[in-house]
Amino acid sequence: MVTALDGVEAVRVYRENQNEIGVVLSDLDMPRMNGAQFLKEIAPPDRLPVIVSTGLQSCDAIANLRDEPELEFLPKPYTTTSLLRTVRRAARS
Repeated sequence: MVTALDGVEAVRVYRENQNEIGVVLSDLDMPRMNGAQFLKEIAPPDRLPVIVSTGLQSCDAIANLRDEPELEFLPKPYTTTSLLRTVRRAARS
């Protein structure tokens, strides 16, 4: 597992480790670069499952991302069980 403290670091960490990453879990609300910008920056390949999470109930970024078939959406707060279900579902896609 690799982690990052903000969106800018997440881009760097992703690029340095992209061959070892099997699933991306990103929050939409990150310092220095939001989750939608992060996903555009890394342009994950089709084969890579991507899970987007947020505690926000409505915003343009959520509306736009919900229409992306390759993304799984995980609303906050979430439980360990719902996180694991979402990871399994994303990995099967």
